[in-house]
Amino acid sequence: MHPHILVAFDFGPPSVKALLWAGHLQRRVGDLPIHVIHVLTPSPLIGRESMAPTLREEEIADAHEALKRAVAPHGFVATTEVLVARSVGEAILDSARRVNADVIVIGTHGQSGLRRPALGSVAETVLRGASCAVVTVRGMLARADSDHQVLSAKPAPDQHDHSGQEQRPKNSLVVPR
Repeated sequence: MHPHILVAFDFGPPSVKALLWAGHLQRRVGDLPIHVIHVLTPSPLIGRESMAPTLREEEIADAHEALKRAVAPHGFVATTEVLVARSVGEAILDSARRVNADVIVIGTHGQSGLRRPALGSVAETVLRGASCAVVTVRGMLARADSDHQVLSAKPAPDQHDHSGQEQRPKNSLVVPR
């Protein structure tokens, strides 16, 4: 069985860049299956007894057609799916488990505030909760003096040197920006 790539797509420039990165990986490593998802988060309708998210079937179908159109011009084979969920990050993690993804590729705007300027909250949720490798692709260059970025999976608990300091995971990648 081939490794499976899951791409989280929100139609923004960072997710387009993540989609292209996944397509490049697919071509280089031998036509790995790519599954592209878009997560819709509906506004809740407040009722007497509960809060239920509302989204018309037409809106979901429109989003799925837009997703197919966004993927098609890039010249690689991918399946597409639109999910409806309250939490984008949790929906991505659930989808990764469901399709047995070996790697999640996600674009990041890097707008999570001053404490964590490198990743957005969705990317951080995915990085912290994923049981597979996660590649984050920045929409803009982080530093003008660097042509590459190091992307890696969350290190396993036993990846420490004798001093107790964490080492870079074995499956780290250095990719051109």
